[in-house]
Amino acid sequence: MGSPQTYSSSSSQTYCSTSWKSRDPKAIVMITANIIAVSLPLIFVVYAYTSIFLKMQKSVALLKADSESGVNGQNLVSKAEVNTHDKKPATIPEKEQNNLLTQSIVLVSASLIGWAPIFAVILYAVITGDKVPPVVDYVGELFIMLQAVFNPVYLMCRNRELRKCVGKSRKYINYVSKQTKNSTLSA
Repeated sequence: MGSPQTYSSSSSQTYCSTSWKSRDPKAIVMITANIIAVSLPLIFVVYAYTSIFLKMQKSVALLKADSESGVNGQNLVSKAEVNTHDKKPATIPEKEQNNLLTQSIVLVSASLIGWAPIFAVILYAVITGDKVPPVVDYVGELFIMLQAVFNPVYLMCRNRELRKCVGKSRKYINYVSKQTKNSTLSA
């Protein structure tokens, strides 16, 4: 599989990859394998997040039904107090589910936006057989790198528990580095 026709340097000269424009049988096998390797996870992610979204909708509907019916089937709010036109404030589990759903949608969208340019570059090279301009190739790589930086930063900003854990680990790392520094100075 590692014949010279199978791999080549990218047009931006920043990485080595499958020779997308090659029509060599070995290269065609590699191109097909790469497209399958990219497509299967993408299909799985779309399926998984669609399933999560549908389950969350059902869960929110059940929470609303439980809060309207009250505890043990006893209605805690009289019919006169319930105005069907007013939107009720979201419950804490409902807010958490909406927050997680928003995070998931943003992260999946960021991944798709990050990988779309390089995928378009690859498809262009496969379909036309032309060499992609180096600037376009570099911009595609840049999008992937920016997406890889964006995901953890976004999670740190949105997730309180993750921020606490990172803060604790940072304190621990500082403590260990001070202990190491003190032990090397005393030795």
